[in-house]
Amino acid sequence: MKVYVTQESQLDYTEALKYGDIVFLTSPGDRLSAVPTSLGNEEITWKIDTRLKDFTEDDYLLCTGAPAHMAIAGAALGDRLKKMLVWDNRTSSYFPLRIKS
Repeated sequence: MKVYVTQESQLDYTEALKYGDIVFLTSPGDRLSAVPTSLGNEEITWKIDTRLKDFTEDDYLLCTGAPAHMAIAGAALGDRLKKMLVWDNRTSSYFPLRIKS
């Protein structure tokens, strides 16, 4: 099992390791441009698509960082997205969220 994190940040992902190996889809410096034809935007989209190629129903998506990166990952996964990890501030841990489609 793997945990795909939408954007690497300074968060402590130790708790997420309980659910699988961490795979970062984008780095902290990856920023989308307001210029629609930006090659940087294409590169970020390509990174996300490529890194999600082997995503299976046993894997989790963990959304952190830029909301646009989260949306791109969700769109790239489509019906393959079955499980996510959600942070619970009260217990300081992740809980799995199952998505039925």
